[in-house]
Amino acid sequence: MGVSVLISPSCPYPVTQIPMSSNYALAIKIGSLRIVCLYLPPSMSTHDALAVLSSIPLTNDTIICGDFNSRLGSLTGDYATNTRGLALCQWLEEHALTVVNGQLSPCTPTFISFHQNVEISSIIDLFITNMSFTNATLNIHTDLSLNSDHRLLSLSFIYAINPTSHAPPPSPLEKRTGITMYKVKL
Repeated sequence: MGVSVLISPSCPYPVTQIPMSSNYALAIKIGSLRIVCLYLPPSMSTHDALAVLSSIPLTNDTIICGDFNSRLGSLTGDYATNTRGLALCQWLEEHALTVVNGQLSPCTPTFISFHQNVEISSIIDLFITNMSFTNATLNIHTDLSLNSDHRLLSLSFIYAINPTSHAPPPSPLEKRTGITMYKVKL
């Protein structure tokens, strides 16, 4: 469904794909870190969107990112909510998850479009986690359109990846980890 993950060839850790039951989700594991990328289309019902979210295997080190098409209102600093956003807020609370956008870049739109010369903007591309980040930054790049109404988002933070027997330990153990979410209109 247009969800893909690009891994730098210089990544010193094994990256494995985690099987997902939904075509709208792609999950990978790097060390103990799990990253789940989503695309929940606007045409998908709220019930089906919650079913996709509920299929995600949450561990202590999980990051969920993607286009949720959910407007979370004051949680992110958006000026509006929608039905899916209200359901997502309840799901977040039930699973003790945090929306990184609301903490690190509140009120910054991730979607900007124009309809009859009127700007329409919202915060629907999200990073969600159950982790505490060290030295985290979330950049929403307004200067790169990528020929899309969605903005490029980059999340960087310090994370100690548990080395496995298949990868050489990094030097030093704590490395700056960057996760970038792209949305390209085809």
